[in-house]
Amino acid sequence: MTANGQQQKLYLLDYGAGNVRSLVNAIERLGYHIEFIQSAADFDKADKVIFPGVGAFGYAIQAMHKKGYMESLRSYIASGRPLMGICVGMQVLFDGSEESPEDSGLGIFEGRVALFNSGTKTVPHIGWNAAQVVHADDSQPAPATVDGERFYFVHSYAVPYTGEGSQSRFVHTATRYSDETIISSVWKGNVFATQFHPEKSGSAGLALLKSFIQDDLIRKPFKDTVALPSSVKDTLSVRVIACLDVRTNDSGDLVVTKGDQYDVRENSGEVRNLGKPVDLAARYFTEGADEITFLNITSFRDCPFADTPMLEVLRQTSRRVFVPLTIGGGVRDVAEPDGSRVWPAVDVAGEYFRSGADKVSIGSDAVYAAERYWQRAAAGESPLDGSTAIEQIAERYGRQAVVISVDPRRVYVNSPEDAPNHHVIETAFPGPEGQRYCWYQCTVKGGREPRDTDVRQLVTACQAMGAGEILLNCMDKDGTNSGYDIELIKDTKAAVSIPVIASSGAGCPEHFSQAVEKTNVDAVLAAGIFHRREVPIEALDNKIYTLLLQNPNGVDNDVLSEGLRDCTQEEIVNGVNRLLQANLLELMQVGNKIMYRGVSTNELERMAGLTSDEKLVYKHIENSRNEGIWVRTLKQKTNLLQSVINRCLKGLEQKALIKSVKSVKHPTRKLYMLIDVTPSSDITGGPWYTDQEMDTDFIDQLANQCYQFIYMHSFPRHNQQSVYSAHHTGYPTSSQIKRYIVDNRITSVDLSTEHIEELLTMLVYDGKIEKVAPAFNVAIGAGASRQKPDWMYRALRLTAKDSAFTDIPCGRCPVFDRCGDTGPVTPAKCEYFQKWLTY
Repeated sequence: MTANGQQQKLYLLDYGAGNVRSLVNAIERLGYHIEFIQSAADFDKADKVIFPGVGAFGYAIQAMHKKGYMESLRSYIASGRPLMGICVGMQVLFDGSEESPEDSGLGIFEGRVALFNSGTKTVPHIGWNAAQVVHADDSQPAPATVDGERFYFVHSYAVPYTGEGSQSRFVHTATRYSDETIISSVWKGNVFATQFHPEKSGSAGLALLKSFIQDDLIRKPFKDTVALPSSVKDTLSVRVIACLDVRTNDSGDLVVTKGDQYDVRENSGEVRNLGKPVDLAARYFTEGADEITFLNITSFRDCPFADTPMLEVLRQTSRRVFVPLTIGGGVRDVAEPDGSRVWPAVDVAGEYFRSGADKVSIGSDAVYAAERYWQRAAAGESPLDGSTAIEQIAERYGRQAVVISVDPRRVYVNSPEDAPNHHVIETAFPGPEGQRYCWYQCTVKGGREPRDTDVRQLVTACQAMGAGEILLNCMDKDGTNSGYDIELIKDTKAAVSIPVIASSGAGCPEHFSQAVEKTNVDAVLAAGIFHRREVPIEALDNKIYTLLLQNPNGVDNDVLSEGLRDCTQEEIVNGVNRLLQANLLELMQVGNKIMYRGVSTNELERMAGLTSDEKLVYKHIENSRNEGIWVRTLKQKTNLLQSVINRCLKGLEQKALIKSVKSVKHPTRKLYMLIDVTPSSDITGGPWYTDQEMDTDFIDQLANQCYQFIYMHSFPRHNQQSVYSAHHTGYPTSSQIKRYIVDNRITSVDLSTEHIEELLTMLVYDGKIEKVAPAFNVAIGAGASRQKPDWMYRALRLTAKDSAFTDIPCGRCPVFDRCGDTGPVTPAKCEYFQKWLTY
């Protein structure tokens, strides 16, 4: 509704970006209607405009110019009517992008879109990450973004967040991905935009869309202090993806099925039926799946493409599911049965996107494309010619829209020389004849036809062609419930810099944990165990979260309930009990509170083989952290006999789990701590001790360097015999002295400002320097008195030896050289001299 009570006119700006169907469905789910902008004239009819974008920056700009929308959009923004941009719809509001340097953006916000650094992480950035509000502006109404709320991101380019310059006037939230902090939403005046996809972010995204539609989000001009990039936390979670293999059964009904090493028929010969695709997808969304993947394993050759059943499955699913949808199978050039038309693969993908898909998965055609890639490379030709479906879809819709589905199987060999044209690995699981090596052979046509291409050749070629993600299956593991092929996942992760999804073989929660911890995989996918409800998805989310140790100090019931707001208390209790039974969760009592701490599988492996007494001793040593624990304290806490404790300590040391250290405070005591823990400075004595002995030579040398630096800055350079005025504020501070020590590499010892202040205090007591009033005292205004004192230090002129003369004030006076019969300093006016005479 508008301010006068009239029904507002909500419009969607679609330049051919891909999946806008999900956004339309989300808006209709909220009870609103939205029109499409068909011409530049429609901008004048709109009360509010939503501008979604997917894919390439340059394609968006060129399509906008071609339709005549650029200037119309600029005029619309200038009119003061609300605009919401999404993903590329936010990026085009900036000056430009590295992705397409020749195309200029609208320049509404200062800054340029940059490519993520793929040398330090996987790119694209795909998954659920937090949007942290970085300003303190309390304008109302505000976008419904709870600080730290997670939203779904999928992009390779972003605007870096610096917290400087004009960013303080328009950045609303920032998000950290590994070593880079980016702008995740902007809000200035009548313009609000997000890098993430609210229409794919579940209930949080729907709430955000609703706040834009029903409220007038107008942010008044202001300049606010913003958070530093370093304060933004990386909270990207490992995605849990539910996979649905869809095909027609013998009666012609579309069903979800599941194979055993790709065989989907029961012993009776009938197709295994696990449910209806749309209903199952909706169930998984409700249970907390991060993404849904449909793999179409039925050929619809006799059906016109526009009537393909999977298009309708996507349309219906996108009305009920508001997380990302991937469709695989049939993404290739498609000819109509009557020969009237051939649909290029890029147009097939476009139809899937318009029906509700966010990504398309390419299988067999990716293998054929990779084979042509390497053939052209071997012939000395450019391996990329733009003819493949991967290249064309990535160019139009962005690489994040292209997933490569890999169906490999192991081929065992006796040595790498037996397969000279393939990437061979040494395996911990020998072949049927004891072979210690293998390579992974790609297959096509649903695994029925092997090819002379290995997985590494396939994934590296597909990444070069523009693929954004690898869905890594394994025929040897499919349907076995024996766990993922860890060796395959590790090897593939090492070959590419794009995200990898682990698939095939999951049969219990531990398999998800092992894949994440041992391979650093970006997502885990499963099918059968979800269909049969052997593993509830919501338990997996919580389990992975705890296994990643994002809250290493534990969480209490309140935090647990807040993080699982969509679950009942009974479901939470059941989930906790399952984790306790699997030894993946530990109960702790902190004060009067019960806390829950996740236990990683690495920690479980360390504890394996320990006796109950050793585990008890180990836990108390672990809880002592970097302060260590004394044998007598161990005896008090464990109530074990001294001989038992000694035996446990010896066993734990032999297993390289703990170590003993000496304390400078208590030289006769031996303290125990975990092997990889660095002792606290209270134990080691900090930088002033070497081998539990005070290093007086080091202290004296460093103190002398501090004094020399202070002396150089205590007197005017042009006249070392004179002094600065009483209001001089240029004397060095402890932090400046530390910087001098570090920059000049005077010592390799890691020193803090507090360590430097200890040396300065010693110099003060030695009479070599004196403290000068803190620099902050010159500040004015409210809050000045709350600043931490930043004391300055000034050198004193030293005399060679004490004498009768140096005992009087004149002998130690810093302005002795300026004292005379006339002037500001005279014996007659010196209060110190008069006090000395009186005394």
